[in-house]
Amino acid sequence: MTNQTKKIRETMSKYKLNFQLKQHTPIIHFQHDQKGATLRASELKPKLDKFLIKKAFGGILNFEKYKKFLIGDIKSIENELQRIDKDIRVTNEKKEKKKEYLKKQYLAFDYKVKVKSNSKEFVLGFPRKKWIKENGRLINYELVWDNQFPNYFGNMKKKGEYKKPKNFRFSNEHIVGMVVCFNTELKLEIIKHFQDFFFENNFGARQNKGFGSFGLIELNEKKIDLKQEYVKKYPSFEVNLSTLTKDDELYYRNNDIGLPTRLSKFKAKLNKDFESLLNSKKYKNDDIPFLFKQHNLFYRIELYYKTLRSGINLPNKLYFKSFMFQYAKSLNPSQQWDKRTMRESFYLGNDKYKKVLANRDESAETLKYIPSGNHKKDKLLFRDLLGLSSLQQWKYYNDDTITKEGVAKVDNKVKVERFKSPITFKPIQIYEDIYQIFILTNESVEQILNEPFMINSNNNHKSIELRIPDTFKINNYLKSCATDYILQDSKSFDESFKEYVNNSNSQESRYLLDIYTQLNKFYNK
Repeated sequence: MTNQTKKIRETMSKYKLNFQLKQHTPIIHFQHDQKGATLRASELKPKLDKFLIKKAFGGILNFEKYKKFLIGDIKSIENELQRIDKDIRVTNEKKEKKKEYLKKQYLAFDYKVKVKSNSKEFVLGFPRKKWIKENGRLINYELVWDNQFPNYFGNMKKKGEYKKPKNFRFSNEHIVGMVVCFNTELKLEIIKHFQDFFFENNFGARQNKGFGSFGLIELNEKKIDLKQEYVKKYPSFEVNLSTLTKDDELYYRNNDIGLPTRLSKFKAKLNKDFESLLNSKKYKNDDIPFLFKQHNLFYRIELYYKTLRSGINLPNKLYFKSFMFQYAKSLNPSQQWDKRTMRESFYLGNDKYKKVLANRDESAETLKYIPSGNHKKDKLLFRDLLGLSSLQQWKYYNDDTITKEGVAKVDNKVKVERFKSPITFKPIQIYEDIYQIFILTNESVEQILNEPFMINSNNNHKSIELRIPDTFKINNYLKSCATDYILQDSKSFDESFKEYVNNSNSQESRYLLDIYTQLNKFYNK
């Protein structure tokens, strides 16, 4: 190596940031079939740019602070901002106009990112037993592959519709990356905020539900540990997957749970079919525990999220009234749960709904509770405070399809078409089988407060307009879910929780008791 080459390399090293990432959960990748597909620099850099604008420079409106680090036609942006200053006198209107304009611009900082990994591809889904009956009696089974996975519905399809399934990508090895930045000041800002960026962001599809979680573990050969301030600041719960039993693992190859004694002759065939099915989906023997542990991890996250939003109704396992019902009930004046409003509007004459009403006689239950507010006048939509669900299948009511559409329009376009949940789950693998699930929130719900939506029933050809409440604080709601909505006078948290659910012996109930006990301790520390 010549002295000149050595000097060039030393100079270049000043501008490089070498980093290593640990992948905590699978990423749902649209390029899953490409070799080495993983976290893409083309996704990472724009997100990092936005993060730096917010965290390092105080927000998008502080253009003067960060414009010197941008690439592209900066002068045109400056001219437009100056024009807005001249044309609009009202300060608040001026800020909104500038913010709206800047969000549409390509605000990219002058640095480059490269990422490499040797990730493996897995078909997203889970094996299920499908029982074969004859005259109401179980006579055999077949093993089928279910394209669904907890907290992911992207592989759902209508009857007869073909949809190419999305797959997982996961790397057991550390992911290597490099940032090249020739501006020392910008480089220092990247170093300062790099760990927080990976903690507060996931990648790929369904990232707010915990998929695509990565963590910074090394920066310029310096080991990076999880900050204790994260543990103190953010509510979280631990999931220990090393304690999984055969009941938890459901369809593990050595598990004959659910296989009636008279069908035990099929056990050997079941094991063989199980391994054959998984191998066809790119799961080799060493990968099988990975599949089941990830399934169980996301199942617990899904259960927790459902308690916050829709509630849970698993026949013979668990009935859990949504805490959003409790929230509506706790308002002054108290309000009616939107699910009941929809049932009354669409299914009042339905025999199945009449049967449900007949079986529920508790005055405090969702179907019998009478709110003090005028629900006929103030028809409110509560569940969508945690993310707009534009399409739902109500299987119990003849598989009815419920759609939701924004009513308000701006420039002849629907004002709110989509709204992502203000909650993001950040799973961090602490040890081999132990994960800490951090619950991160944002104030994006402010965008849809008091917005009207048209709710449509496909089967009944009926519609009803419901409005999002005009106020909601996500962090206050999460705290109340783990404290006020469960605890009863003179009873322990454990006792109160077991009374809240209808089957405290189910595995799902035990999972939730564990989660809420941890969250209750966090909020009461």
